[in-house]
Amino acid sequence: MNNLSLKKFPASLAFQPFDRRKGSALSFAALPPDVRKGSAFPTSSFRVSGLCPEVLGRSPERVSTLLERAKPFRTSGGRAAMMLLGAVLALSFFCGEILAQERTLQISVVDLQDKPIEFVQLTTTAKSTTEVTNSDGKATIKLLENTPINSEVGLRITGTPKDKDYVFISPWDKRVVVPSKVTIVLAERGIRQLLEDPRALRALASNIIRDEAPGSSLGDSPELRREVAIAEVAKQFELPKDEIIRAIQAWGEKAKDPYDKAQADFIAKNYAKASAGFAEARRLRKAATEKAISEEFDACFSHGQSLFEEGKYRESAEAYQEALELRKDESATMNNLALSLKRAGKYIEAEPLYKRSLAIKEKALGADHPEVAVTLNNLAGLYEAQGKYIEAEPLYKRSLAMKEKALGADHPSVAVTLNNFAELYRKQGKYNEAEPLYKLAIVIYEKAFGGDHPDLATLLNNYALLLAKLNRNEEAAKLEDRAAKIKAKHKQRNPGN
Repeated sequence: MNNLSLKKFPASLAFQPFDRRKGSALSFAALPPDVRKGSAFPTSSFRVSGLCPEVLGRSPERVSTLLERAKPFRTSGGRAAMMLLGAVLALSFFCGEILAQERTLQISVVDLQDKPIEFVQLTTTAKSTTEVTNSDGKATIKLLENTPINSEVGLRITGTPKDKDYVFISPWDKRVVVPSKVTIVLAERGIRQLLEDPRALRALASNIIRDEAPGSSLGDSPELRREVAIAEVAKQFELPKDEIIRAIQAWGEKAKDPYDKAQADFIAKNYAKASAGFAEARRLRKAATEKAISEEFDACFSHGQSLFEEGKYRESAEAYQEALELRKDESATMNNLALSLKRAGKYIEAEPLYKRSLAIKEKALGADHPEVAVTLNNLAGLYEAQGKYIEAEPLYKRSLAMKEKALGADHPSVAVTLNNFAELYRKQGKYNEAEPLYKLAIVIYEKAFGGDHPDLATLLNNYALLLAKLNRNEEAAKLEDRAAKIKAKHKQRNPGN
């Protein structure tokens, strides 16, 4: 079934090619930021394209009101013969989950002047390959497939160019996340630049603070822990202990980052000042992390929306999945991920996402909120796509009642669900029940947008499909001709669409 879906609010309406063998359902898909943040349905124009349900309210009397309004459109003829329901529904599912990321470390090795270092042999503390950097300082280390995504592994240098002995500057603790693309900074042990370069001094301070941590085999003596920690770092970097301390203090006085200043204060035993500096560093880093996560979420969500518009539903699902991992209870993201999975044929994976989104929205916004209607409509469409008409019908009824209550009986969004409801009846062979709903949906659209709106063409084609089933071919042909003229006119006005 070709489906009409309201993807964005507000947005211009688009149309889909009509197939006499198929109908089109209207539904809401990806929502814009204003809707995601909790606003009610916009009352401006809609974009119609794929199938995606939408929902509003659950007042049975409201449904009865709309059905009563539809009665004048009923034909005088008797109920058409019921369609055979014994046809086998062939469902194609994409195999497996979203493709797992490769377990690789793409490494670029540079020195303190940011120049590439070649012929450095590296491996990890986990089971992995051992690789040698090329002339650009690059190498790719592969880990076993069972290495957990986002886990940390340690790096190890297992070989260097002749007469070179390197120490890690960044990451100072040699830890990297799998998978990742990371720049590794190395420096030769014992060189004077280690006492002048900010990155090297940060590495020196970080190593001392880590090695000085309480709970070691040295007991509770802070003086002993400090002495041993400094001695160990001096040995590792092959630098005099007193010069390390002086260099760190001079660096701390010039540093602008509260974290760097706090490290220097800690080495100087100014613990109160160090604690205040670390607290400020935590605050700044937390804010930066939250900003980065927010920006990454927006990029993933928007990418998912763009891919959906391209018809790349599997890739769209991957982008929405990444967005959902960043905000695990984002109901709009769940709704859009479920829609992408549904379009990709992954019905089983889509259903729990719709249900979870529905539960979150009902709890946060109330059972009669317009956004609840979006997910109800989408869930109904999912059931309809699987031939689960009995499960779909009450959801469409509830959606219809909610929309009429929240938006008014003549709102275009009401026509969306009327169309979907009519499509459901048509598939079940309930032609007499379907026809007045199609007619009422067309009247609402004509009143809202005029007689040449491209989405009206979709509604006309859907109604024509029903008329053809009733052998009212002359009426069907007139509607199809009108729909074709609307589409041609729209294409002439918008040649790029």
